Amino acid sequence: MRSSNDLKEEDQMAIKRADYQYTPKEGFVLTHFLTVADIKRSADFYLRILGGKVIRSGEPTIIQITNSWLVLNLGGGPTDDKPTISLYTP
Repeated sequence: MRSSNDLKEEDQMAIKRADYQYTPKEGFVLTHFLTVADIKRSADFYLRILGGKVIRSGEPTIIQITNSWLVLNLGGGPTDDKPTISLYTP
């Protein structure tokens, strides 16, 4: 059985999700994942050329451009679930 505090927290989370301003109320969001060698330099480039707004900085950096997101992240080595796969910049 849930306590009233649990329900209040769930209601607050639903309100926060409803007020989330970066996803459209209608339509869709197109996301492009780019593996880059230098996140800051790449973010500066895409902001200068395409404009947009930084939603999240750091690793990964997310830039919103109308109904598109650019996700800029560094590559990485294999993981436990994919030991033969590595992600590198071209």
